[in-house]
Amino acid sequence: NSISHLDRLARHQFSAKRQEFILGILLHNKFKPLTTYKGMKYNET
Repeated sequence: NSISHLDRLARHQFSAKRQEFILGILLHNKFKPLTTYKGMKYNET
């Protein structure tokens, strides 16, 4: 019984970390074009 509880806890922590990871990727992809665009403009001049 305690093993299944630990397993559930571990799964919950894993899913939370995964959501954080996905959110980070989404935020990164959202802001990345802005920075690369700035970088390109900066490199052009």
